[in-house]
Amino acid sequence: MTEFLTHAPHSLEHILVLPSFGRKKRQKALIDLACNRQVRVETAHDFKRLDMAQGALHQGVVALAEPVWETAMESLPSVWGSDVPLLVVCDEISDPGNLGAIIRSSAAFGAHAVIISQRNSADINGTVIKASAGAIVHLHTCMVDNMAKAIETLKEMGIWTAALVPVDSMPVWDADMRTPLALVLGAEGKGLRPLVMRRCDIRLHIPQSIRVESLNVAAACTAALYETWRQRRKDAASPAEYSGPLK
Repeated sequence: MTEFLTHAPHSLEHILVLPSFGRKKRQKALIDLACNRQVRVETAHDFKRLDMAQGALHQGVVALAEPVWETAMESLPSVWGSDVPLLVVCDEISDPGNLGAIIRSSAAFGAHAVIISQRNSADINGTVIKASAGAIVHLHTCMVDNMAKAIETLKEMGIWTAALVPVDSMPVWDADMRTPLALVLGAEGKGLRPLVMRRCDIRLHIPQSIRVESLNVAAACTAALYETWRQRRKDAASPAEYSGPLK
């Protein structure tokens, strides 16, 4: 909630707190921040009537927020501007914890937007926002109903699409991740749908030191994003020098 109050207070309609909330120093600081940001704070005896996400823990405070972070596909070029674009594409990521972790890593390592399939995906609710530790306010999300078509649209924008898969693919460190890039992630368990995978330009995997089960989708995404961030910090060449992610 602190991230919302700090970076997107206009998205919060108001905040509800239990009578006991505010006695601790950090709780009082949050209330003071809300008041400074001109977000209304009200006291409630319980949150039973609120439409909270199943399993969400309120810790004595709840914010009612508007989904201000959604962006249309055609508006994405204005999001990255003159930067080398980096996007994360989530094809049917159904676990809210994984989706929140992906959003958090995407914000941490400089992604401009996360593209999410509307069907068979976790809703962006309180559980996802909490799992992202509020990082969702730092990047854009784009909901699409046809992921294969969305990937073709990204190609038309000059972006290379890399499917992250566990086998039969190139190690992520052997690819040039400095190019305008979208990392494409598949669902937990079943992975990327064949139609979506066929649309991607290349396939990448995260090498592991021992033979164990592959990383879960959120962990694999974090590793790939870190390698992208590492390469881009090491060599800040112009996008005009790139011909694609194959070295």
